[in-house]
Amino acid sequence: MEIKTVAISQKLVMSAFVIMADFTFAFAAEPLEFPSRKSGYWHIKMVTEQPPGAPPVEVQACIDAATDKDMMRAGLSMTKDMCSKNEMSRQGDAIIINATCQFGPMTTTSKAVMTGDFQSSYMVKVTGEVDGMPAIAGGGDGPMKTEMTQRATWMGDACPGGMKPGDMKMPGGITVNTNEMLKGLGGVLNDKK
Repeated sequence: MEIKTVAISQKLVMSAFVIMADFTFAFAAEPLEFPSRKSGYWHIKMVTEQPPGAPPVEVQACIDAATDKDMMRAGLSMTKDMCSKNEMSRQGDAIIINATCQFGPMTTTSKAVMTGDFQSSYMVKVTGEVDGMPAIAGGGDGPMKTEMTQRATWMGDACPGGMKPGDMKMPGGITVNTNEMLKGLGGVLNDKK
C-alpha cells in the first residue's frame, strides 16, 4: 500500500508540475500586453479537475512589480526554446492563450482562458493534454487530459508573517522565493535585460 501511495503522490506532483509549467510559459505569450498583478498579498487556489484525485492547492503569494516583471521575462525566455506554438488573443474581456510546449520527453498542448482585472482578482482555466509522461507519473497510455482552474484574490497591500516580495507559501507551510528560483536558472534573466 505504501508503494501505491508513493506512486499516486508522484503522479499528482508530476501532473501539477506539467500543468503549472505549461501555464507559466503560456502566461508569458506575446504580443498582447499582459496586465500586471497588483503588488501585495495574494491568495491563490488551484483545483485540478483532470487528472482526477489531486487535492486543491492553496498558495499565499507576496508580489511586487519587479517580481512580476522578472517572472514574465523568465517565462518569455524559456518559451522561445520550449514552445513551438504560443499564441495569445483577446475575446471580449478574456485573454486566450494556446500553447504547445516540449518538456524533455513530454509534449503539452494547452488552452488557457484568463479573466479578471488582476488588481482585485483573476481566474485562469487551463485545459489540454500531456503526451509522453512517464508511467510512474501516470503516463504510458497515450495522452493524459489535463484541466486546472486557478482563482486568485488580492488580500491587501501588506504581506503577513515576514513574507517578502517573491515569497510563495505552499501547503504544509513551505515557503519558496521565486526571485531565488529565477536566479538559479543560470542567466535567463541576464539574457533578457
